[in-house]
Amino acid sequence: MKKQNILFIGYDKKYEKKIKTLLKKEPFEVFFTKADLKDFGNLFDNQVFDLVVLNYEEKTAMDVCHGIFHREKMSQIPLVFYASKKVEDNEIAASLLSCADDFIFTTLSDSIFVAKIKATLRRQERNRKATKKIKIGKLLINPKKRKVSKKDEIIDLTKIEYDILLLLARDKGKIFSRQEIYKHIWGSSVIVGERTLDVHINNLRKKIGKNNIKTKKGVGFMIAAKL
Repeated sequence: MKKQNILFIGYDKKYEKKIKTLLKKEPFEVFFTKADLKDFGNLFDNQVFDLVVLNYEEKTAMDVCHGIFHREKMSQIPLVFYASKKVEDNEIAASLLSCADDFIFTTLSDSIFVAKIKATLRRQERNRKATKKIKIGKLLINPKKRKVSKKDEIIDLTKIEYDILLLLARDKGKIFSRQEIYKHIWGSSVIVGERTLDVHINNLRKKIGKNNIKTKKGVGFMIAAKL
Protein backbone atom coordinates (compact mmCIF):
# COMPACT_ATOMS: atom_id res chain seq x y z
CA MET A 1 0.00 0.00 0.00
CA LYS A 2 1.31 3.42 -1.00
CA LYS A 3 1.96 5.66 2.00
CA GLN A 4 0.12 8.97 2.22
CA ASN A 5 2.15 12.06 3.05
CA ILE A 6 1.03 14.33 5.89
CA LEU A 7 2.68 17.67 6.62
CA PHE A 8 2.48 19.03 10.18
CA ILE A 9 3.17 22.75 10.48
CA GLY A 10 4.18 24.69 13.60
CA TYR A 11 4.77 21.96 16.18
CA ASP A 12 7.31 21.81 18.98
CA LYS A 13 9.34 18.68 19.74
CA LYS A 14 6.83 17.51 22.36
CA TYR A 15 3.91 17.33 19.94
CA GLU A 16 6.13 16.10 17.13
CA LYS A 17 7.10 13.09 19.23
CA LYS A 18 3.48 12.44 20.23
CA ILE A 19 2.23 12.60 16.64
CA LYS A 20 4.97 10.29 15.40
CA THR A 21 4.05 7.79 18.12
CA LEU A 22 0.33 7.93 17.29
CA LEU A 23 0.86 7.47 13.55
CA LYS A 24 3.83 5.11 13.46
CA LYS A 25 1.63 2.05 12.76
CA GLU A 26 -0.41 3.82 10.10
CA PRO A 27 0.34 3.89 6.34
CA PHE A 28 1.50 7.51 6.56
CA GLU A 29 4.75 9.35 5.97
CA VAL A 30 4.88 12.35 8.33
CA PHE A 31 6.80 15.58 7.78
CA PHE A 32 7.28 18.57 10.09
CA THR A 33 8.08 22.19 9.28
CA LYS A 34 7.87 25.64 10.85
CA ALA A 35 4.99 27.99 10.13
CA ASP A 36 7.00 30.07 7.69
CA LEU A 37 5.27 31.02 4.45
CA LYS A 38 8.56 31.86 2.73
CA ASP A 39 9.61 28.21 2.59
CA PHE A 40 6.31 26.72 1.40
CA GLY A 41 6.86 27.27 -2.31
CA ASN A 42 9.97 25.06 -2.42
CA LEU A 43 8.51 22.61 0.07
CA PHE A 44 5.40 21.92 -2.01
CA ASP A 45 7.41 21.89 -5.25
CA ASN A 46 9.64 19.11 -3.96
CA GLN A 47 7.07 16.94 -2.20
CA VAL A 48 3.46 15.92 -2.83
CA PHE A 49 1.29 16.03 0.31
CA ASP A 50 -2.11 14.42 0.86
CA LEU A 51 -2.95 16.39 4.02
CA VAL A 52 -1.72 19.43 5.97
CA VAL A 53 -2.25 19.65 9.74
CA LEU A 54 -1.59 23.13 11.10
CA ASN A 55 -1.06 24.15 14.73
CA TYR A 56 -3.82 26.70 15.41
CA GLU A 57 -1.85 28.21 18.28
CA GLU A 58 0.82 29.57 15.94
CA LYS A 59 0.52 33.36 15.68
CA THR A 60 0.67 33.09 11.89
CA ALA A 61 -1.76 30.16 11.66
CA MET A 62 -4.49 31.98 9.75
CA ASP A 63 -1.95 33.61 7.41
CA VAL A 64 -0.48 30.18 6.69
CA CYS A 65 -3.97 28.74 6.21
CA HIS A 66 -4.88 31.41 3.64
CA GLY A 67 -1.43 31.20 2.07
CA ILE A 68 -1.88 27.49 1.38
CA PHE A 69 -5.49 27.87 0.28
CA HIS A 70 -4.68 30.54 -2.30
CA ARG A 71 -1.69 28.80 -3.90
CA GLU A 72 -2.71 26.75 -6.94
CA LYS A 73 -0.50 23.75 -6.17
CA MET A 74 -1.71 23.62 -2.56
CA SER A 75 -5.35 24.61 -2.84
CA GLN A 76 -6.56 21.05 -3.46
CA ILE A 77 -4.83 19.68 -0.34
CA PRO A 78 -7.12 19.33 2.71
CA LEU A 79 -6.05 21.38 5.73
CA VAL A 80 -6.91 20.57 9.34
CA PHE A 81 -6.30 22.76 12.41
CA TYR A 82 -4.94 21.09 15.54
CA ALA A 83 -5.42 22.92 18.85
CA SER A 84 -4.69 22.17 22.50
CA LYS A 85 -6.60 25.12 23.93
CA LYS A 86 -10.28 26.08 23.78
CA VAL A 87 -11.23 27.86 20.57
CA GLU A 88 -14.34 30.02 20.39
CA ASP A 89 -17.14 28.79 18.12
CA ASN A 90 -17.00 31.91 15.97
CA GLU A 91 -13.26 31.34 15.36
CA ILE A 92 -13.85 27.74 14.38
CA ALA A 93 -16.71 28.73 12.06
CA ALA A 94 -14.62 31.48 10.42
CA SER A 95 -11.73 29.06 9.85
CA LEU A 96 -13.94 26.36 8.35
CA LEU A 97 -15.66 28.87 6.07
CA SER A 98 -12.40 30.36 4.83
CA CYS A 99 -9.76 27.67 4.41
CA ALA A 100 -9.82 24.80 6.94
CA ASP A 101 -11.54 21.44 6.42
CA ASP A 102 -11.73 20.38 10.06
CA PHE A 103 -10.60 21.05 13.64
CA ILE A 104 -8.92 18.47 15.87
CA PHE A 105 -8.41 19.12 19.57
CA THR A 106 -5.86 17.47 21.87
CA THR A 107 -8.69 16.80 24.32
CA LEU A 108 -9.93 14.10 21.95
CA SER A 109 -8.74 10.57 22.54
CA ASP A 110 -5.80 9.27 20.52
CA SER A 111 -8.06 6.90 18.59
CA ILE A 112 -10.39 9.73 17.53
CA PHE A 113 -7.40 11.86 16.50
CA VAL A 114 -6.21 9.08 14.18
CA ALA A 115 -9.77 8.41 12.97
CA LYS A 116 -10.24 12.09 12.03
CA ILE A 117 -6.98 12.07 10.07
CA LYS A 118 -8.08 8.94 8.22
CA ALA A 119 -11.57 10.36 7.56
CA THR A 120 -10.13 13.55 6.03
CA LEU A 121 -7.80 11.54 3.79
CA ARG A 122 -10.69 9.29 2.77
CA ARG A 123 -12.79 12.30 1.74
CA GLN A 124 -9.83 13.64 -0.22
CA GLU A 125 -9.47 10.34 -2.06
CA ARG A 126 -13.17 10.39 -2.98
CA ASN A 127 -12.77 13.94 -4.28
CA ARG A 128 -9.79 12.92 -6.38
CA LYS A 129 -11.70 10.05 -7.92
CA ALA A 130 -14.67 12.31 -8.58
CA THR A 131 -12.53 14.77 -10.58
CA LYS A 132 -10.19 12.28 -12.22
CA LYS A 133 -10.27 12.37 -16.03
CA ILE A 134 -11.82 9.31 -17.68
CA LYS A 135 -10.79 7.92 -21.05
CA ILE A 136 -13.17 5.94 -23.26
CA GLY A 137 -11.48 4.99 -26.52
CA LYS A 138 -10.67 8.34 -28.13
CA LEU A 139 -12.98 10.23 -25.78
CA LEU A 140 -11.75 12.14 -22.73
CA ILE A 141 -14.16 13.14 -19.95
CA ASN A 142 -13.08 15.94 -17.63
CA PRO A 143 -15.47 15.85 -14.61
CA LYS A 144 -13.89 18.92 -13.05
CA LYS A 145 -14.84 21.05 -16.06
CA ARG A 146 -17.84 18.94 -17.14
CA LYS A 147 -16.38 18.64 -20.62
CA VAL A 148 -16.08 15.78 -23.11
CA SER A 149 -13.57 15.93 -25.95
CA LYS A 150 -12.37 13.78 -28.82
CA LYS A 151 -8.87 14.48 -30.14
CA ASP A 152 -8.94 17.84 -28.29
CA GLU A 153 -12.23 18.82 -29.94
CA ILE A 154 -15.03 19.58 -27.46
CA ILE A 155 -18.23 17.55 -27.91
CA ASP A 156 -21.34 19.54 -27.08
CA LEU A 157 -23.57 17.52 -24.75
CA THR A 158 -26.73 18.50 -22.92
CA LYS A 159 -26.71 18.29 -19.12
CA ILE A 160 -28.69 15.02 -19.15
CA GLU A 161 -26.49 13.49 -21.85
CA TYR A 162 -23.36 14.40 -19.92
CA ASP A 163 -24.74 13.07 -16.62
CA ILE A 164 -25.70 9.74 -18.22
CA LEU A 165 -22.30 9.40 -19.86
CA LEU A 166 -20.44 10.20 -16.63
CA LEU A 167 -22.55 7.72 -14.66
CA LEU A 168 -21.75 4.90 -17.08
CA ALA A 169 -18.11 5.92 -17.53
CA ARG A 170 -17.28 5.99 -13.81
CA ASP A 171 -18.10 2.30 -13.58
CA LYS A 172 -17.04 0.84 -16.91
CA GLY A 173 -18.11 -2.76 -17.33
CA LYS A 174 -21.13 -2.42 -15.04
CA ILE A 175 -24.59 -2.79 -16.58
CA PHE A 176 -26.87 -0.03 -15.30
CA SER A 177 -30.55 -0.89 -15.31
CA ARG A 178 -33.05 1.68 -16.50
CA GLN A 179 -34.25 2.12 -12.93
CA GLU A 180 -30.71 2.84 -11.70
CA ILE A 181 -30.24 5.47 -14.40
CA TYR A 182 -33.62 7.07 -13.64
CA LYS A 183 -32.73 7.28 -9.94
CA HIS A 184 -29.24 8.74 -10.48
CA ILE A 185 -30.16 11.22 -13.22
CA TRP A 186 -33.73 12.28 -12.47
CA GLY A 187 -34.23 11.16 -8.87
CA SER A 188 -36.82 8.79 -7.47
CA SER A 189 -39.56 11.42 -7.30
CA VAL A 190 -39.62 12.08 -11.06
CA ILE A 191 -41.46 9.71 -13.41
CA VAL A 192 -39.55 9.24 -16.67
CA GLY A 193 -40.78 7.20 -19.62
CA GLU A 194 -38.58 4.61 -21.33
CA ARG A 195 -38.74 6.55 -24.57
CA THR A 196 -37.14 9.60 -22.87
CA LEU A 197 -34.10 7.60 -21.81
CA ASP A 198 -33.83 5.96 -25.24
CA VAL A 199 -33.81 9.37 -26.93
CA HIS A 200 -30.96 10.59 -24.68
CA ILE A 201 -28.95 7.38 -25.24
CA ASN A 202 -29.43 7.60 -29.03
CA ASN A 203 -28.38 11.26 -29.06
CA LEU A 204 -25.31 10.39 -27.00
CA ARG A 205 -24.35 7.64 -29.42
CA LYS A 206 -24.61 10.03 -32.36
CA LYS A 207 -22.25 12.47 -30.63
CA ILE A 208 -19.67 10.14 -29.07
CA GLY A 209 -19.91 7.06 -31.30
CA LYS A 210 -22.54 4.35 -31.34
CA ASN A 211 -20.16 1.63 -30.18
CA ASN A 212 -19.15 3.41 -26.96
CA ILE A 213 -22.44 2.67 -25.19
CA LYS A 214 -23.59 -0.95 -25.23
CA THR A 215 -27.15 -2.19 -24.76
CA LYS A 216 -27.77 -5.38 -22.81
CA LYS A 217 -31.22 -6.36 -23.99
CA GLY A 218 -33.72 -6.57 -21.16
CA VAL A 219 -31.11 -5.44 -18.64
CA GLY A 220 -29.77 -1.94 -19.34
CA PHE A 221 -26.79 0.01 -20.65
CA MET A 222 -23.04 -0.05 -20.10
CA ILE A 223 -19.67 1.11 -21.33
CA ALA A 224 -17.38 -1.82 -22.04
CA ALA A 225 -14.50 -2.13 -19.56
CA LYS A 226 -11.88 -2.37 -22.34
CA LEU A 227 -12.90 0.83 -24.15
